[in-house]
Amino acid sequence: MLIVFYDSKGIINEEFVQPGQIVNALYYVGVLKRLLSRIRRIWPKYRDPGSWRLLHDNAPSHSATIVSDYLAKNHISLINHSPHSPDLVP
Repeated sequence: MLIVFYDSKGIINEEFVQPGQIVNALYYVGVLKRLLSRIRRIWPKYRDPGSWRLLHDNAPSHSATIVSDYLAKNHISLINHSPHSPDLVP
């Protein structure tokens, strides 16, 4: 599995998930930490809180309390994902 974060200009961060690894909330928080670190390192326009927003689907690991707490603590805004949008969920 590949987890990819991108914007309109291209890929910001990508991570390969090892075979057999379960992407649970704790694992996903680690992914988000690495994403935030990379953004702060290479994308100066996204360093300030509120300068970017995250869209992820409604997977249980994305909506877990530990993930929500991490996002709030780091001032990462979310774009709500419609649960049945034909444009976003083919």
